[in-house]
Amino acid sequence: DKHGYCGYHFHLGSAEDKPWCRTKYGCGQSSIKGSWVHCDERSVERRRADDGKLYSAFEFKKYGGKDKWMSASKFKERRLARNGKAYSSSEFRDYYIDSLGEDGWTSDWTSAQPETRKANDEKWYTFDQFQEHYGKKAWDMWASAVKSRSEL
Repeated sequence: DKHGYCGYHFHLGSAEDKPWCRTKYGCGQSSIKGSWVHCDERSVERRRADDGKLYSAFEFKKYGGKDKWMSASKFKERRLARNGKAYSSSEFRDYYIDSLGEDGWTSDWTSAQPETRKANDEKWYTFDQFQEHYGKKAWDMWASAVKSRSEL
């Protein structure tokens, strides 16, 4: 069920330059496929491109297209929730939506720290710090590093 997940949904009949999400109970705009509403672009999923930077699907569309977006699925942006676990934007929303509401989870997501992973020295670092330390090996080191999401 993708209701409530903000994103750029590219398909026949939808090429929006603003993110949107499906809604329930007729909230928002109506279309033949159901109801929807524009949403806060700060809450959309982002993935790391070859340059190490995070981009939304809309930005990837300009950067390199759907194939690059799909191949970056292992490198989704994750941020740390209050429980110390790293979540993608949709997981973060699922975790907080009942207690914080739509605006509240987005606010917490925006202010949350980026995911960290354990390096060979047993310390926790962000992806950017992995890049600084490991250079070109950062991608492989990040992919194989211990994650802060063991129970997911």
